[in-house]
Amino acid sequence: MHKKAKLLTLTNPGQEVDRRAQQYLEKHRTATYLEACQSVLKADRDLSKNYFDDEPRLRDLLLIADFLNTTKDKELREELVSDIRSFFAKTSSPSPATALSQKLNSMNFGVYFVPVLNRETMTVGHFSSRLIAVDPSERARMYAILASAIQRSDFHRLRQCPTCKDFIVALDHRVSYCDKPKCKKEARKEQAKLGMRKKRANEKQQAPKPTETPLARFLEFMRFQAKPNPTEAELQAMRPVWKSLGGVGEGRKLINAWERKRSVNSASGAWKIKTIWFRDLTDAQREIFSS
Repeated sequence: MHKKAKLLTLTNPGQEVDRRAQQYLEKHRTATYLEACQSVLKADRDLSKNYFDDEPRLRDLLLIADFLNTTKDKELREELVSDIRSFFAKTSSPSPATALSQKLNSMNFGVYFVPVLNRETMTVGHFSSRLIAVDPSERARMYAILASAIQRSDFHRLRQCPTCKDFIVALDHRVSYCDKPKCKKEARKEQAKLGMRKKRANEKQQAPKPTETPLARFLEFMRFQAKPNPTEAELQAMRPVWKSLGGVGEGRKLINAWERKRSVNSASGAWKIKTIWFRDLTDAQREIFSS
């Protein structure tokens, strides 16, 4: 992903193909524009790949991330970061975004159009447009890119790695960390924590509701212990009872003795288990299920 991102940010492929095609036409006066574009694309495989790439919409975000991850022009980087954070600000008032829109509206932007070829027919498929800064400064150029990027619904894919603080563009919406080994390790830890929290939430949701009477608790316990694969929540509910019966081994022996005496098996009705409650359990054993 990292190499692909870098490749995509080298240039805007539509504009670059158009620029080279114009140069080709200056040298080959009889050629057509389509022939010039085809020649340019055939000569540069990487440019051709980016030109027909399915992710040109992310290019502005990749350019912004690359610039923010450099060490040049600290003041401009800080200004951009502040404005980007205002875009994501979770407030009841739209004032941060309004301030950003006013800043962008005060800048002198133009629109640049280039024809884009269709991969199958190699004829003009559509026109690509992008904002350009009339002011040649780096600040104007970066804000033109930002203005183009925030018009798209996928601007939220621009994120800051929680570990190293580098900016990334998440091709997968679930990605929050960058590709560095240390950051990947932290991402796995965070994923494991989220997975455990989700598992516990599911187990809590599936946990059996507390029963009201000692008899009901006993019937519930007998039903759980007869299952070949009880859930973690069911095991958790049984552990105090096993402990009070002297452990799982001793408890199993006791249950087997009860069931042999009353001819109870896993397919039997609850009334036979109720007979065990009333006739075979001691008062001390019934007390186990009182709370």
